[in-house]
Amino acid sequence: TEDDIDLRRALARARDNDAIVIANLEPSVRGRALALAWRDATGRVLGARHREALEHLTATQEGSRSLDLPAGRAIREYGLLRIVGDRPADKSDSATLIEFGREIIWNDWRIVLGGSARTNGAQEALVPKNLLRTLVVRDRHRGDRMAGRPQKKLQDLFTDAKIPASQRSRWPVIASEDKVWWVPGLTEPPKTAGGTRLAVAAPAHFGNDLWDTRVRQVGSKVDSVGTRPRKGPSN
Repeated sequence: TEDDIDLRRALARARDNDAIVIANLEPSVRGRALALAWRDATGRVLGARHREALEHLTATQEGSRSLDLPAGRAIREYGLLRIVGDRPADKSDSATLIEFGREIIWNDWRIVLGGSARTNGAQEALVPKNLLRTLVVRDRHRGDRMAGRPQKKLQDLFTDAKIPASQRSRWPVIASEDKVWWVPGLTEPPKTAGGTRLAVAAPAHFGNDLWDTRVRQVGSKVDSVGTRPRKGPSN
């Protein structure tokens, strides 16, 4: 809904890595925005009584306090709020170098660099020569941002695409040593003049919904913002 979009924008502005800066949320939307953040982090919808308790927890920024709620705990440390879900984070495969001609199975994702055969249902990108032998597939790291402009936070990309929290630690991030190059399914493949074909196919249990219009639009928005000409000096 339009209200959800507004709340997500408010949350995005208030986030600082894995925390929410309470002062950056307008009092008029704070309760609803935190309830949405709780749902995203834990998968549970808070009832009125628990929403009121969460709002009361964040009504002050003095000292530190925590609050147990359904499916998790809210931890306030002065002006920062962190939501910790009860669900243990799914273990992820370790970072793996992407090598030419080698098929990689990473958290059930299939990744192949090189070759001409098309992989059914895969997304493809062209890897420029200067990145060959440098790219790895890994999980997301705290503070990850996309390369280029704008340097959008990966956390915001997952939120915008409504990727369940339980899947995020097992979602492939294609990165070099110092930057994130591509997140299949969340961003458009990087545009290059040529290069070596890289194909990434989602696990079979994802079905055909992974590359649906909603997810593709997230990458398109990032790309369009980054290439949009400025109309004057920014303040």
